[in-house]
Amino acid sequence: MKSRARSSGDDSRLSVRRVKAEKDPNKPKRPPSAFFVFMEEFRKDYKEKHPNVKHVSVIGKAGGDKWKSLSDAEKAPYVSKAEKLKAEYNKKMDAYNNKQQAEPTASGDSDKSKSEVNDEDEEVRAEPLCLFIVHISWLLSFCLLSPRPLC
Repeated sequence: MKSRARSSGDDSRLSVRRVKAEKDPNKPKRPPSAFFVFMEEFRKDYKEKHPNVKHVSVIGKAGGDKWKSLSDAEKAPYVSKAEKLKAEYNKKMDAYNNKQQAEPTASGDSDKSKSEVNDEDEEVRAEPLCLFIVHISWLLSFCLLSPRPLC
C-alpha cells in the first residue's frame, strides 16, 4: 500500500493517509468454508423454528454451538460441499489469472520496468522519515541554542 504524508499549516502533527488498491469486480469471490456452508442451512432452519428472533448474534451463537457439537461424520457433507466449491473457485481463479496476464495493464505502467515501479514506492515510504529527520534536527538546534537547560 502506498502512504502519503500531509500536514496542515496550523497543525504540527503529521497525519498519514493510506491509499487502498482498487478491487477488481471481475475477480471471483472466495468460496465459503464448511462452517459457512453449514450456517446457510442452519439459518433457514433456525428462522423457521424461532420466527421472532431477529438478532443475528443469537443465530450465529446458536449455529456455532451446534457446529461444535457435531461429530466429524455429521460435518462430512458440509466439508465435501466446501471442497467442491473450492475446486470450482480454483478453476475460476486460474482462468482469471490467465486473462490478467494476457491483457496489458490498464494503468499504462506496462512500459516501466519492475525496478522503476519499486523505486517510486520507496520514495513514498521515505517521505515520513525525511520529515522526522527535519523535525529532530530542528529540535536539536533549538536545544543547543537555548541559553538555559531544558531539564
